[in-house]
This record gives sequence, structure tokens and C-alpha cells, in this order.
Amino acid sequence: MGKPEFSLGFNTAFSSPTIKPKMLDAATYAQVYNEGDWYRKGRPETNYTPVYSDEVIQKFRDGSDPILYPNTNWLDETLKPFALQTRTNFQVSGGTETVRYLVSFGALTQGSGFYHQPVKNHQYTVRANINVDLSKNLTFGANISTIINNQQHTTVATWINFSNILLSSPTLVAKYPNGLIAGGRLGENPLLLDQRGTNKIKSTPMYSTFIATYKIPWVKGLKLEGSFNYDINNQFEKLFNLPYYYYEYNTVSKEYDKRSGTGASTVELTDTYSRWTTMLYNFRLLYEQQFGKHHVGAMIGQEQQRNTYSYAMAYRKNFISSTIDQINVGSSAAEDKNNGGSASITARNNFFGRFNYDYSSKYLVELLFRYDGSQNFPSGKRYGFFPAGSIGWRISEEPFLKENCNFLDQLKLRLSIGQTGNDRIASYQYLQSYSFGGNYVFGTSDASGIYANTMPNPNITWEKSTKFDFGLDASLWNGLLGMELTLFKEKRTDILAARNLSVPETLGFSALPDENIGEVNNKGFELKLSHHQTLNDWFYSIEGNMSYAKNEIVYMDETPHAEAYQDKTGRPVGADLYYKADGLFNTQEELDAYPHANGTQVGDIKVIDLNDDGVINSDDQFRFDYTSTPRFVFGLSGYVKYKNIDLSLFFQGQTGAYNYDAEFVNNMGGADPKNAFVDRAANRWTVNNPNGTMPRADAFQPGNTTFFLYDATFIRLKTLELGYTLPTSLTSRLQLGSLRIYVSGFNLLTWAKEIKYIDPEINGGGLYYPQQRVFNVGLNVKF
Repeated sequence: MGKPEFSLGFNTAFSSPTIKPKMLDAATYAQVYNEGDWYRKGRPETNYTPVYSDEVIQKFRDGSDPILYPNTNWLDETLKPFALQTRTNFQVSGGTETVRYLVSFGALTQGSGFYHQPVKNHQYTVRANINVDLSKNLTFGANISTIINNQQHTTVATWINFSNILLSSPTLVAKYPNGLIAGGRLGENPLLLDQRGTNKIKSTPMYSTFIATYKIPWVKGLKLEGSFNYDINNQFEKLFNLPYYYYEYNTVSKEYDKRSGTGASTVELTDTYSRWTTMLYNFRLLYEQQFGKHHVGAMIGQEQQRNTYSYAMAYRKNFISSTIDQINVGSSAAEDKNNGGSASITARNNFFGRFNYDYSSKYLVELLFRYDGSQNFPSGKRYGFFPAGSIGWRISEEPFLKENCNFLDQLKLRLSIGQTGNDRIASYQYLQSYSFGGNYVFGTSDASGIYANTMPNPNITWEKSTKFDFGLDASLWNGLLGMELTLFKEKRTDILAARNLSVPETLGFSALPDENIGEVNNKGFELKLSHHQTLNDWFYSIEGNMSYAKNEIVYMDETPHAEAYQDKTGRPVGADLYYKADGLFNTQEELDAYPHANGTQVGDIKVIDLNDDGVINSDDQFRFDYTSTPRFVFGLSGYVKYKNIDLSLFFQGQTGAYNYDAEFVNNMGGADPKNAFVDRAANRWTVNNPNGTMPRADAFQPGNTTFFLYDATFIRLKTLELGYTLPTSLTSRLQLGSLRIYVSGFNLLTWAKEIKYIDPEINGGGLYYPQQRVFNVGLNVKF
């Protein structure tokens, strides 16, 4: 002890989307648009003039006039080949027998994956940890860390920008041949984002923990622990909105006319300051002692937590300069400025305890309790008592197994039942709150007033979760094979929910308060299998895991007299309503013979009349039994080491989840015609392709249908890493402790069951930011 040890790590990463969707080119888009326009105009057999003539479509195809007839690939125009990220870590540790310390420094730099985006992220971390033996019985420890975040974003959210890229028509110019940037879709060309201003966020969270332990010398096994946590985060956000401009080619003057964008009409700045603090006190009295084959442990403790939040905002516009983002440069006129603020405090007071006993490490018992108090509930309902208990039996320690099953290292049965409480709800629901606003006429004058804006519930209390677990753990042949199996059943009760569905607004209640009325059951299992072995210079390990969970609503407020197939009861939390699709209407005769909603044409989705009343309306929607939350999640990890070479990988997958591809259902109508996925358009129904598997261009549907639900089952190579550690004979000559270089990847390969053109983990169609595939190269050095 005493000599410090140093370690240095450096990593460079290159990231890009896991899937780059194939969108329609301009010529194909124009053909599909013409089809949709023909459908919208009633499928005229004569005197129809298409929006895009054959001559125009040919110009889109051959690129002879990129100004008037462009063929824009918006993904190529806006996405960089990769975004660059670098990470550096430095650590020093050491100490003596009585003092031990660790100090680390880290730096992270991230760039944007889009052209013309002023996105930057710089993060610096500092952490210090020290443990001191002040005496034989008294120790003290401190752990302090801080993060310095400097982020710069665009004024438009990244996921909105990516959606805009996918939706933009390929017949729109992105950038003219002379370099001038066009307006793009609705005047919001993604290449204009660097002109629209910036959103700068600076934050400095600090986390600190101080802990002291005193071994009470006159009672063997008894000790007192106390800890204090203080976390604080100061965040300053500067949203600087600038007017922006684009260019539009004038076919008459042959010049490029400058146009104003759709954003801010003048320079605007919003400064926001936010501050969060958390103070947590924790005191514990612990006892542990061995009496022959009897082991006893106990603990009792108390903790208090206090959270504060404050917020202040200042706004000004009509700045004298677009280059100075300081609030005092804006106009001081009353109509050009604004400010606001708020503050809140939350608190908890908790008591807890534990008693555990085991006999010869064979029979195990543990009892626990929590008595938690939260300011989110009224007096008299504020505290909740939550007990738990478990028993275990290591059957492998019984003589009849220990003497006859030498291959069995461990076989353990465990059983537990426990209750927890949830108070993560909106604060002060038990109090009547008021708001300022509205004008009341007194005589001939208007006056502002206050009004009650919520209905309180003085009886709300903790939501409760009671969970039952049964488990089996086994290890065989000195760890060669291992298994952990857990079966669980959970019952959530007193869930806060309102009766807005069963109580009509005609009674005068537009928004009822939450009540502890909900009940949900959840059941499933978790399984882990492992195997590892050493063979001379080889070592390998394999671990597989799988979990299954299915929840079911036992009671939630329901709409009276609704169809049974629309009830929430008996179905998963978050199950949505859909019309049940039954393919497409392929002929006019089929359409005429079957009930359909107004506006339905041949080539549209055929919706089943569930209640057989001859009408397609909301009564025909049913609640789908699956959600975007998977029922099965599984993984497989592997590790191989041969001398100084190591390889690790991890496969991840899921099944039992369905996502709704909502964004590209109806693309090409109206004033904002959008692009479409190649996969969708290539298989669309047409007059000449009546067996198409996708709906016609500009298809109609009465609402969300199961047609656009897709099975989100997938298997993904989540991580892969190959490393090489230099031999000690070489590192010792270099006066190094060790040196390892590695390459790794994240989200490398994906197999999806149904959908191919977007990532299967994405829910929401085109409205998303893409999952990233990341390649890393790095090194770790100790000296």
C-alpha cells in the first residue's frame, strides 16, 4: 500500500443509424401521387389530366433539369456518413492501511450525425472517493462527483427533424446547383437548421455521499451507520431563435428569390434557470452475530428525504443584433418581454427494518418492513406500512444429497412475499387549487379573478404492489452448469385513476379527481442458464436469460354499455382500440357487398363489422391484446479468452410485442404531400395489380386498423468486442502494469420478423430518432 496506481482509457466511436430507410425517388413518387390524385377525383375514366405528366416524370428520372425537376434523396443530403464521439478517462488510486482513495477524470465529446446542424456535446466528469479508518471502531467515507455538461442543440427537436427528412417529397429541391438552400417541405428544409438559432444547455450536477460507521465495542456485532447525501444540479438554458431565409427559383426572372422561413419573425431569446436539490439522511443500527450454527442479523433505520425545485424564465425579442445572445440586448418594451417562475418542495420520512436468521447456512429466514411517509398524501393517509418476508432451503446441504450427489454444488429453494408502495404521483391532489385568469364584468369594467381548477380528493393514499416469488437456484460440477429460475405473481391495488368514463359530463364534472380504484395483476418468470469452463489456455463462458411477463387489468373505470370487446378489464395496461382489418377490397363488387365507412374505395383496407349492425363506426373497434411492451425478452452472452486475446458478444431479442406504424398510413394527399417507403409503395394495390398486399395510394381508413400493426419480434447482435492484452514480458519492459487494445460494436446486426424498413424497437412509425449502430476503437493502460 502507499504507491499510487494509474489507469488511462481512450475510446473513439463512429455512429450511424441501424437502418437507413429506402424512400421513393422522384419519378416513382410522381407516379404514385398521380394514382392517389386519380382516386381522390373519383377515378374518372375520361378527361383526367394527371398532376405529373409523362414528360415531367421522365425529367425527374433522367435528372436533365435539377432545378425544376429534382430527384432529391433527403437522407443523403442531410445525414453524415457517421457521427464522431471521443471519450477519455484517467484514474488514480492508492492509499495506506488506514486511508484509501480514488480520483478519476473523464471527458466526452459528441458531434452531430446531420449536416448543417450546430449540435455539440461536451461533458467533463470528476469523481473523488476516500475511506479513512479514524480508529479501530470508527470509519469515515466520502464520495463526491460532479459533471460539467455543455450542450448545443438546434431549436428543432432531433426526432422531429429526422421525421421531416423521411416525410419530405423527393420532388422538392434541397440545395440548388449554385449552393443556395431551398425551402424544402413547408419551408422547413433540414439544411436550414444552422440558420434558425441554437439551444444551449449548461448544467453542473454534483452528487455527494458521506458515510460513517461506528462499531460499538461493548456489544459484539453491533454497529451504527449514518449517511448523508446531498445532490444539486444547476441548469441554464439559452434558447436563441433567429429568423431564417431560403431561396426559391423564379421561373420568370430566372433569379433566386429570397423567402422568409416559417419560424421566428424576429430575434427571440428565452433564458431559463432551473435548480434541483436532494438531501437524504439515513441512520441504521445493525447487529450480526454467529452462535455456533446459528447466524442472526438485524437492522433498524430511519431516513428523511427533501427535494426542492426552482425555476425562473426571462424572455425578450426584437434584438438589435442576431449575434449577441444576451437578454439585455433585446427590446425593453413591455410587449417585447416576459418572465415567469415556479418552485416546489417534496419530502419523505421513512422507517425500515430487517431481521434475518439462518441455521448452518441451510435454512434461511428474512423479515423486512418499511413504514414510509410521503407529503403527496393528506394527514391520516400519509404513512403506509409495507412488510415482506422470505424463506430459503439449501437442499444441497442435506446429508441425503450431500453424500450421494457429488456433482451437485448447490440446490436452493426460495419463497418470498412482500409489499411496496408507490407515491410517484402528482403532488397535492388532496388540496383544492386555484388559478388566476378569466375576466369578470363588474359594472362596466372587466376584472381578473381566481377560479377553482381541480376537484380535490382528501382520501388518496399509497398505491400498493404485493409480489409473490418462488425460486430455484442450482449449480453443478463445480460451477460448470448453473441455473436460476424465478416464478412471480404481482397484484397492484389502489392504483390512482379517475372515473371520467363512467361519470358523464352532464352531471357538471368535466374532470374528476384520481381515486385509489385501479387493480392490475402481473405474472411471469425469469430464467438464467450459465456454463463456463477452463481448458489449458482457453476459458469460455456462456449465459442465457429469458423473462416472461404479462399484466392484466382487473379493474379500471370503463365506459358504460360499451361492447365487451372494448373493455380494458382482462386486457394489458396500454392496450389500444383498433378496427380489425381483413385484407383489402380488391373489387367493386366486394366493396358493394360488404359494410364500409364513407370514403372507402377499392384498394382500401377491409374492416370487419364486429357487431354485425351493417355500419362501420367506433362500435366496431376492439381492444388489441398486445402492446409495444414485449412479453418475452431474452438474451445470450458469450465470452472466450485464449492467452491474451478475448472476445465477448451479446445477443438480445424480444417477442410478444406489436408496434403501430402510424406516420406513413396516408401520405400523399392535401397541401403537404409526403414521401413513402419503397417497400410500401412497391406492393401497393393498383388497378393493374389487384393482388397487391398494401393499400392503394392515398388510402383511406376509418381509424387505426390492425393492418398497420406489426409484430416487433427481433434478435439483435447488441454488442461485440475483441480485445488484445499485451504480454506482461512486454509491458514490464515498458514499465506498464497492463495495456489492452480493443475494437467493439453496438447494434451491429438485426433480424426482424416482419418490418424491415424501420428499426423494430421503434414505436411510432416515422416519428422517431433512429437507433444508432456504433463502432468503437480504444485502449486501456495501467501503470
